[in-house]
Amino acid sequence: MARSQVNNNKPSIFVNVAPGLNGTSMFNNVLFGIEEEGIPYTVVDVQDAGSKNLSYEASKQSNLGVGVGIANDGVSVHYEKLSQDDTLFYIDNVASSDKVRDIGSNAARIVKRMPFKVL
Repeated sequence: MARSQVNNNKPSIFVNVAPGLNGTSMFNNVLFGIEEEGIPYTVVDVQDAGSKNLSYEASKQSNLGVGVGIANDGVSVHYEKLSQDDTLFYIDNVASSDKVRDIGSNAARIVKRMPFKVL
């Protein structure tokens, strides 16, 4: 599966990923969830600052206003219209692969304005 490079002109969900997690099962399942919903994403390798901080920063970078953070503590999703402390979704790093895929789907469903999957 090809991974996107940073392209600020292309409308996409930004996925900020901490060192060592690019290509892991958790990382791949998040992207599978986004892909299943048909929304493009851009992967950015960044320093680990916790998934909630990474998702907040990603939402500010994304033309679609949706950011995902993947870090050692887990995965979170943020929407640009929320304050930094109001993460929309968060699951810890021991969540099942189905839950991780669902969080990716939910990130895409924000863009599509569809009901969320239950985490």
